[in-house]
Amino acid sequence: MRPAGCDQAVTTVCLTLAATNEHDHVVGVLSATAPGTIMGMAMENGCTPTQAGTLSLFIAKIHGLAVAEHGRGQGVASALLKRAWQVYQQLGYLLLYGSYETARDLSAFYSRHGYTVHAPGEMFSLERMALPFRLSAGPDECLFARWRPRH
Repeated sequence: MRPAGCDQAVTTVCLTLAATNEHDHVVGVLSATAPGTIMGMAMENGCTPTQAGTLSLFIAKIHGLAVAEHGRGQGVASALLKRAWQVYQQLGYLLLYGSYETARDLSAFYSRHGYTVHAPGEMFSLERMALPFRLSAGPDECLFARWRPRH
């Protein structure tokens, strides 16, 4: 369940990046949004709708990262992931995370880009944000997460 009026707020914190080739054809995209799962879990654990909605100003979830077959192996996915991290860092976000199907075996890719990859079913703590619950992926998914460095 989303907080009332949250749909409008969530659309303002969405990020869609597109990479194009020299002919302006899209060869890759990345989509990140507010973390609906975390916001819902926050409300289930006693947060008000306003408090849950505020999490969308500190946490973002990558929902999709795709590169056309003819654009693979050229650093497109890396560039999109790097740019998303830069944008969220500039906005003051604390956490950027996502998941992928285990059959894709992307752990080395995300690790190279500074993300911690969690095994299928492994719990992921949100203690750094004082949230009293953990995230976990399904048995066929891995979570990847990158925290903003503490200063």
